[in-house]
Amino acid sequence: MIPQYFKKNMPWLLVMACLAFFVTPGCKKEEKPKSNPYERTRPRSAGDGKNDLLGYGYDVTGEYAHSSASKFSVLNITAFQKDNPTRMEWDLSKKQIGKLVSGENAVSYLDKLKVNLDGTFGFGIFKGSIKAAYSDSNAFSSKYVYSSFDLLIQQKRGKISGGLTLLKQYLQPSFVWDIENESPEWIVSAYGTHVLTDITLGAKLSVMYRSETTNSARERASEIGVDVSVNKVFSVSVGLNYTYTKKETEANFSQALHYETIGGDPSKSVIGDIPAGSTAPAVDISAWQASSSVNNSELIDFNKEGMIPIYEFIDNPVKKQAVIDYLRNYLQNNAAFLLRTYVKITAENPVFKKDQWGEGTFYDYYVNFYKEDKVTPATVRDITVPYVRASKDMKTGIISYSSNPPSTIRIVDANRMYIGRDYGSYKAYVNGQPETTSWYEARPGQGYEILP
Repeated sequence: MIPQYFKKNMPWLLVMACLAFFVTPGCKKEEKPKSNPYERTRPRSAGDGKNDLLGYGYDVTGEYAHSSASKFSVLNITAFQKDNPTRMEWDLSKKQIGKLVSGENAVSYLDKLKVNLDGTFGFGIFKGSIKAAYSDSNAFSSKYVYSSFDLLIQQKRGKISGGLTLLKQYLQPSFVWDIENESPEWIVSAYGTHVLTDITLGAKLSVMYRSETTNSARERASEIGVDVSVNKVFSVSVGLNYTYTKKETEANFSQALHYETIGGDPSKSVIGDIPAGSTAPAVDISAWQASSSVNNSELIDFNKEGMIPIYEFIDNPVKKQAVIDYLRNYLQNNAAFLLRTYVKITAENPVFKKDQWGEGTFYDYYVNFYKEDKVTPATVRDITVPYVRASKDMKTGIISYSSNPPSTIRIVDANRMYIGRDYGSYKAYVNGQPETTSWYEARPGQGYEILP
């Protein structure tokens, strides 16, 4: 039986007991650790001869198929393979292939680079591939054509299969803790945008080509340029299925080449740059090629649907949506966009003139180039601009053009060029002669867009 005293004072005793629980040093409420108690697995597995970067995070705003863009581990591949040996596939077939990607500009090139990946990426990804090769401020100018050639030596292919329900049973404890406790920004910075689930390992010679061109078929020009350069430097053909003329090879200028080897024996690796105007030296890669093995393999390519967005591994719906929203902005803010060059013909230094025949205002006319902001002058290497002279009958409103085909003016290493002096408005004293307003108009051409 409970004594009457306790029955009478039970509510107060319960309150006192609860207070004692919270103030007693040995009975403090357990707090969550402020920092991750689990060791995060760093991307040091690249080239380990085993799983490499399979199951690791990857940032698709970085370089394409390059360990520099890898992040912390998301999946415990060792445990997954132990429990699901039939869902861990290793293709040990070996082969050497060439991979050519070309574009009429930087964005076009990058869009073709990701052609074998699914649609969860958006546009302008793998911007780091161009930034790693060409770090100058004009790298994304619309005046440049881009192409790359990769000589791939495949040693093996690693793939994990299974739905998300199964894969999420093998998340790294550190990843689970970070998802629960860290911000979307921190999560993407630590684990990237996607998780690698199907990759090719081996060795790779990666060559990036850039140039300006007078060839109107810009993508073809970039292919021809990289074929000539790779042949000259490495004695390797990129495998074009067409022939080209000497005139086409001479249409490219301001040509530059960046190359590096990935995987293989590090002591036999090659890396270098051949800037515009330099003589291309011959580079022997035979020793590096022969050194490639399973044990020194690294990530050299992705396979179709070989990545899963990082947010797919988050169960908490609120946190998942927060990461999706952040990732959408992150990809957009880090996407590649063209730095365009704009052209406009201006009328300057007006002078009014009057004689017995009539009166009018005369101007000096210039072709001007501007940067992306459409204000800052842009120096162009070599651009030819077609233009016409236009006149408007102020009485009828009819506009006529004085030259067909258009005249042309060539601008070399300058931001503007003088066309000549002509009137902008004129009123004749002769009866029946219309009052006219005149100006010069630029016409579409290669390497620029027209400002109104």
